[in-house]
Amino acid sequence: MKKWKVILIVIVAVIIIGVVGRQVIAKKDSNNNKGYKTLTLEKGTIVEEALAIGTITPLNEIQVKSKIPGIVIEKYIEVGDLVKKGDVIVKIKPDPTPGELTEARRGVELTSISYKNAKVILERKKELLEKKLISKQEFESDELRYQESELQKNLSEDRLALLEKGFTGEVESVVKSPITGTVLEKFINIGDPVVPLTSYQSGTPLFTFADMDLLIFRVKFD
Repeated sequence: MKKWKVILIVIVAVIIIGVVGRQVIAKKDSNNNKGYKTLTLEKGTIVEEALAIGTITPLNEIQVKSKIPGIVIEKYIEVGDLVKKGDVIVKIKPDPTPGELTEARRGVELTSISYKNAKVILERKKELLEKKLISKQEFESDELRYQESELQKNLSEDRLALLEKGFTGEVESVVKSPITGTVLEKFINIGDPVVPLTSYQSGTPLFTFADMDLLIFRVKFD
């Protein structure tokens, strides 16, 4: 009988210990679950990021134009090509009107006559200067007029040759690249007319070039 009492007491003690243990664990869990967690304090860097949308563009762009009027007959480059400074990019054929040709030919005739007259006068004045019949200043004045008439004759002949043949001894009807760079845009095709760049007109754009080694990111931040 005493043996069964001891066993009963042990069982009751185990039950009491189990109930008390559960209450202690539940109380501890309720204290830890407060809606936030605890972290270990560490030294670091706070970074704030901002998103901005922009474009990567060349730092400098150059629009190439022609100084010669006419029609595009050859085109040697396309968009995306790499060209070097001095490379021929376009060939232009002069397309003068009948009136322009007539005017250019008449200009050659008139300037040739003026040149011949100035040359004859200068030769006479040279003889007079040697005989000391005129002053050196008068001779130098006629010499200057002779040089001017020669220059005008050469210019008129070059203009006529450019209109008729497309080139002269010093001027050729081609456009060359002003820089080393990449072709970004093309504005002309074979057969298109070209208006030259002058002091009173903007001229026809041919291509846009840029040095793609020099880029910049353009963006607006809020």
